[in-house]
Amino acid sequence: MPGPLWTNARLGVEDRLVRVTSAEGTVEFRATRLAWKRPDSFSLSGLNERSHLTRVILRFKSEDAAKVAAGILSSQIEERQSLEAKWGELPVELLAMVQVGPLFLVLLVWPIALFLALVLRAPSDFRLALSYGGLVAFVLAMIRLMDAELKAGPARAWFRPRRVKAWISVDADYFTVGTLGNVEGFVPSRIEWNGTDSFAVVSGRTRFRILFGKSDEATELLSKIRASFPNVEVATV
Repeated sequence: MPGPLWTNARLGVEDRLVRVTSAEGTVEFRATRLAWKRPDSFSLSGLNERSHLTRVILRFKSEDAAKVAAGILSSQIEERQSLEAKWGELPVELLAMVQVGPLFLVLLVWPIALFLALVLRAPSDFRLALSYGGLVAFVLAMIRLMDAELKAGPARAWFRPRRVKAWISVDADYFTVGTLGNVEGFVPSRIEWNGTDSFAVVSGRTRFRILFGKSDEATELLSKIRASFPNVEVATV
């Protein structure tokens, strides 16, 4: 993957539990598959403690270092793929549209306002109205936040739309999207074209937009999606 997505990390493994630690945090999962990408890099995938699909791509300083690491991991991994993945990884950008920042502010305002009302000894009627009204607003905001998180997919915006660097791969089971610190697998049901170099992927209630550097990259990826998921619907919006 391109330079901006690479970060220095430490790799550890014990009883098939792979631990990758970097400045972004620590990722732990039970590795079940190793697939070579290039002579100096390979991907590891498996399930984390919440049974979510987790995937990391590791690039080493040399081919020899990569071979040594793969040799250490070989006894821990159930499946090893010596060739590059069928479709490979495609670097793209995601346009994050679902803005969750305002909802977080609503969740914070109510307890702060209630605390101030108690400290300042506000009238009891005001405190009662604030308690019940704020509770209703809090619950509604929580429901909206959970709904927004579900619809956002692999990337979310806070107070305005933003672009997020990502990579994509397609196989027979999943349409996998990876960002820094997050890898998610989807089963697309609908593709919505937004132009020659952008389309949205719909999977259940989740919907996210992908931006490509070239129009032929979008066309090529679409053909791969249709090959792996023949029931996917394609539309122009």
